[in-house]
Amino acid sequence: MKKLLVEEKIIIGFILCIVCLGILLPKGKANSFQFKPGDILISKSTAPGVSGKGIVGHAGIVIDSKTVLHIAGPNKMPSKISITEWLSQSKNPSTKVIRSKNATLGTKVAQKAKDNFLNKNIPYDLNFTPNPTNIKKTYCSELVWYSYYKAGFEYKKPSTLSMGGGVFKTVWQRPSIIKPYDFLNNLALSYNNFHIVKTFNW
Repeated sequence: MKKLLVEEKIIIGFILCIVCLGILLPKGKANSFQFKPGDILISKSTAPGVSGKGIVGHAGIVIDSKTVLHIAGPNKMPSKISITEWLSQSKNPSTKVIRSKNATLGTKVAQKAKDNFLNKNIPYDLNFTPNPTNIKKTYCSELVWYSYYKAGFEYKKPSTLSMGGGVFKTVWQRPSIIKPYDFLNNLALSYNNFHIVKTFNW
């Protein structure tokens, strides 16, 4: 049997190290993916006291490559946290990243999010008059929707309209209430020209 040369042993050892690192390192970490301004983060977490109102999940919007703007839940105001913190928090173990296919929209949306919510005294509230353009009080997914709205893009939801005689059609309209998982609806993603670009531990 042929003896391996020292150089061959070094190369094989190097390859084995790379393979082992690929197996041992956690999957889906933030440093393996480039976040962009305007990215929408949707997690499976739900703020305490919110799930009873029929709202599932949590939403935030990326304002730069390392930071998310969100509102955490009751008795909170809009605030920013690092993407690393978002992904490492026990309440956000599962996250999907939604991105507009319009390459120029994200930066404008991120700026509108900062202009309208960052350091603003806007309390969290789900007991609202359904109107996502009214942000005297807000909630996580409305914060995201409104940032896009102020950037000139209105994310619409599908609704089924009866035409009579058993005939129905899908109409697209401004939501009265926008829920986090509404941003994951495949039909809405396609219609609004968005797509899921990354999934973390979902």
